[in-house]
Amino acid sequence: MSESNRVEGSRWLKVKFYSTVDLVNALEHEKLMNKPGRIAQSLARLDLVVLDELGYLPFSQAGGALLFHLLSKLYEHTSTLNPNLCKVSRKKMGTHWSTHFCSS
Repeated sequence: MSESNRVEGSRWLKVKFYSTVDLVNALEHEKLMNKPGRIAQSLARLDLVVLDELGYLPFSQAGGALLFHLLSKLYEHTSTLNPNLCKVSRKKMGTHWSTHFCSS
């Protein structure tokens, strides 16, 4: 995970980079420790969260549900970016997001 980048001519942005699988593992661990919501609270204070490798590495259906819930919470407060979407064609991604949020 890395933080902070500056956009030319603007204030410092609060940015955090995650491998999506690492974030899902952290969300699952947080739930297991009976401390849900802490990650969401910390990420909601950021300007941008970068989620790398989304759609490339599988994770559990429960982990996918936790990630979806997190992204829903961040929707109005924090921007999210998946750099892989710039490389993957719409045809490959299709419209079946469930295949990217859980393994069979």
